Amino acid sequence: TCALPIYPTVINNTPPQRCLTTDQHDKFVASLKAIGIHKTAVRHAQGNMESQRFADCIVSALTDAGWEVIPRPLFLIEIQTISGVRIMARDVHSAPPGGVELQKALEDIGIPAPAEMSPITEGLDFEIFVGVHPSLDNAK
Repeated sequence: TCALPIYPTVINNTPPQRCLTTDQHDKFVASLKAIGIHKTAVRHAQGNMESQRFADCIVSALTDAGWEVIPRPLFLIEIQTISGVRIMARDVHSAPPGGVELQKALEDIGIPAPAEMSPITEGLDFEIFVGVHPSLDNAK
């Protein structure tokens, strides 16, 4: 007989880390360069390391494309959990220059990025928000 100790089942609900593959990164950078240089900020879900790391991947691609990413966007307190990636703008009915093209560039590499209305940093037309991993929507 087997004398192994009995342990309760461990369930790991940690989603896999999102990242850009080399192909996604290169295609995204090429699309961003074609759009032209813009200035933006990238936010991530507060206290969520997975979304922070994915935001860092997006910042890397933006800077590789020559975009200016401001390091300290307007401080906002999250009042709800948002999953996935969003393009944040003051007015989603009046598309900011470069915002729609950025949204398409993300979608072209398999990252849906719907627009959402939000206060954004003064002097910017749009920002990128990286929410929690989309698989966490199903864990609620």
